[in-house]
Amino acid sequence: MNQERIARRGQFQGVIVSHCPFGQGYNSLIIRFEGIASVTIAKAQPGQFVQVACGPAGITKGTTLRRPFSISGVTLDGDTTCLEIIYRIIGPGTEALANMSVGDMIDVLAPLGQGFKLPKDPDAKCLLLGGGIGLPPMFFLADRLAQQGVDRVGFAAARNIEVVQNDIVAEAIVDNPLVPSKAMKHFNASDTGSIIASDDGSCGFKGNILEALEGFLARHPDWNIATMYACGPEPMLKALALFAQAVDMECQVCMEAYMACGIGVCQSCAIELAGGERSYKLVCAHGPVFNGREIKW
Repeated sequence: MNQERIARRGQFQGVIVSHCPFGQGYNSLIIRFEGIASVTIAKAQPGQFVQVACGPAGITKGTTLRRPFSISGVTLDGDTTCLEIIYRIIGPGTEALANMSVGDMIDVLAPLGQGFKLPKDPDAKCLLLGGGIGLPPMFFLADRLAQQGVDRVGFAAARNIEVVQNDIVAEAIVDNPLVPSKAMKHFNASDTGSIIASDDGSCGFKGNILEALEGFLARHPDWNIATMYACGPEPMLKALALFAQAVDMECQVCMEAYMACGIGVCQSCAIELAGGERSYKLVCAHGPVFNGREIKW
């Protein structure tokens, strides 16, 4: 197979090989691809996403639009590639997806968008901050950083433990919630220590992810030179980006947005940029990853 002729993205059909709960209202879905699809999807980068037809035979039940999902992980196994997404059940599209079973064929557009810029310095330090459904790209990023040998800590934020309960290793949670532990299975897969923050204190640090980050940096001042990578709800990203600016820390944010096409045609996911004159970029085509200083918060 001439890999030079393989497109950087495409429409592919894969088979579901795993479909299980991740937490309350969340599922993990793993799709296996072969042939050209396998080679193309193997090139996916952390921060990129896929557009999924959420139903059998490539049909999105209840609507004609596909649904965008961040890539949680990509695993090569011989001539096949497995891609994982973690999704929240919130409407007819994701309800149809939740009803799909192992062995079903599923249709995706992948990989889409611009991913994170990884550090070139092997001595770099990276802080990975994911909130709720913003966690999946952090798992993928942790895996790639581990392959490069980059020092990293993963932060997971949720309203309560139920959001991530199926990914928690309860016996691995340490007494000090600001000490990285082996408490999350997806981070453990890349040997990445994690810190959990929950709003109600039902798991790990009691408070939001910024408060957990500030507490961690106060105890580990050598991490103030780290690069911050973040994905989650916009208020969380805004707080982290403004904090990064205040302490002169590099920050890359993976934005979430409603989108119809996922390839820059429909113009439905425009976000305003910082600066004097009004200007916009598309989350799907120019992002979803942006420099935190680039966004008008």
